[in-house]
Amino acid sequence: MGLKFYADRGSRRTRQIVADVALALWCVLAIWAGTVVHDRALVAQSGAQKLEHGSSSLALDMTDAANAVAKVPFVGSEVRTPFDKAAGTATDMAGSGHDLATGLGRFAVLLGVLTAALPIVLALVPWLLTRLRYAVTAGRLARLRSMPGGRRLLALEALTSASPRALAAIDDDVARAWQDDDPEATRKLADLSLATYGLRLRDDVLENGVREEDVLDGGATDAEE
Repeated sequence: MGLKFYADRGSRRTRQIVADVALALWCVLAIWAGTVVHDRALVAQSGAQKLEHGSSSLALDMTDAANAVAKVPFVGSEVRTPFDKAAGTATDMAGSGHDLATGLGRFAVLLGVLTAALPIVLALVPWLLTRLRYAVTAGRLARLRSMPGGRRLLALEALTSASPRALAAIDDDVARAWQDDDPEATRKLADLSLATYGLRLRDDVLENGVREEDVLDGGATDAEE
């Protein structure tokens, strides 16, 4: 199945390109915002890391002090007990600080990812659905215009989808003209069907000086991009 993502006509193609560029800029902005939020969230982690490092240092100091007083004759083992308890408490605090720092780091990553991902998904999903829907339909029409007899099929599609005013601008009895295989009416109908999706049969101006834009302004059904 062939897909056609961009129109042939300048105005429609320009709008599509502008939409693509806008989406890309939006994604870049969302990623930047996610990075900023992540960095701000890491500020809290630095406090937990300071607690971990300070407690670890205190535990080492208390252990060294306990080892030093343990050398005091007769009472060394009793004197070192408070230092050992303080060292144990400091070690527990260091462990708590480590766990807190790890949790805050994971939270910062999650918060940053969500900050970036949610706006991207909210913009990307409708853009993708719209563009795929357009690409499938435009690809089908592009294949029809290159097929033998495809022009009549395109003309028939215009008969079933275009507004009465747009059809009347082509011929007073456009259905009869199509049934009679009138080449002029068939070409205009096929061109109208393609123009609805920004595609071109041959050029932007219909024969007899009638512009396709004027026909479309008469009420051709606009398709979603």
